[in-house]
Amino acid sequence: MWAMSLEAVAGFWSYSHDDNRLDDGAILELARLVEEEYNLLSGEPLEMFVDQNSTAWGDKWRERIDAALSQTTFFIPIITPRYFTRTECRRELLEFAGKAKSLGVDELLLPILYVEVQDFDTENPDDAIALIANTQCEEWRNTRLLEPRSREYRAAVNVLARRLLGIAREVAQKQLDREVNVDLNKNGINGIVDIVEEISGLLPEWLDAVQGDKVNLAQMDATWHEVFGPVVQLQRSHAPASAVLAAQIRAAKEMLPLVERKQKDARVYLAQSIQLDPLISALGRLVSEHPDSFALVMPIREAIDEALSAIRPKKENRPRRPGAHSMWDHVEEMQHLGRIFRKCYNVIKDAHRIVKEGNDIVERWDTELRRRS
Repeated sequence: MWAMSLEAVAGFWSYSHDDNRLDDGAILELARLVEEEYNLLSGEPLEMFVDQNSTAWGDKWRERIDAALSQTTFFIPIITPRYFTRTECRRELLEFAGKAKSLGVDELLLPILYVEVQDFDTENPDDAIALIANTQCEEWRNTRLLEPRSREYRAAVNVLARRLLGIAREVAQKQLDREVNVDLNKNGINGIVDIVEEISGLLPEWLDAVQGDKVNLAQMDATWHEVFGPVVQLQRSHAPASAVLAAQIRAAKEMLPLVERKQKDARVYLAQSIQLDPLISALGRLVSEHPDSFALVMPIREAIDEALSAIRPKKENRPRRPGAHSMWDHVEEMQHLGRIFRKCYNVIKDAHRIVKEGNDIVERWDTELRRRS
């Protein structure tokens, strides 16, 4: 049987360095074993990039993503609770998933479920966890406890390598078929019109979420000054510590519903940005192939500009250093006073993280459309 050449297959092994250290280097050892087993089975090279802090990782990652995954490229996140706390891991995961979906090659995202993750479910409000839970993961929670030199462990490595090889061959064939059978009319101007129409149907609600966050921030700031005023007055009058604490608790109780609403709205904003991401990625790719069609996407370009005008000034309002006496600073400094203070702090922190992930996606759209226009 004729076998398609699998030249230039790459894998990006995305993991937490702390997890690898805590597991005595087992995560990197697994990457090495999978790479060697794949190469043995295929007779073709699989180049595994494992160090996210290296220049090679960054250069190759951007090269592969910018090339719209025209070469077979796996993204292999090692899923643990800590993975979802790493900003770069989350950013790369969301970017790769959007790009792969826009190209119809979702299977190139191949998570390895390494350690149990709490609430690992497609309904999890954390979009990164929900995304992975909705993907066919390679189960490794029990396998990782085996001796790497054991027959059972090597057999599991073989299964994983064979799965990678099978996907690589399927994707390569799919990409070849797409190129051979491409309908230039459908994928040209008509394709752009269809995508613009689909994006336009999603934009109003997305823009509402962008503007809504700006309103939420203003309401939170106003409420904070109102409820924290009595605390400041008590502190300045050298009131008993118990009276100050009671006022602080009242302030935290007033703020908690507001910060929880901000967190909820931030999740809506990120979810809608993730939904739009593969469409805008596909649009940018088609426009680069048909430069004369850029006028068709001007409404999308203008909507992104409108969002950016609301997003970018927020960079000046991000949490300041301790001692700056912002709402964030006060809540952070009061964590030790009780659970409600820690709750407020954690919710605010999570909301900032969610908004930043959404903003990063929008900033990437801006870069892609400007580069391709």
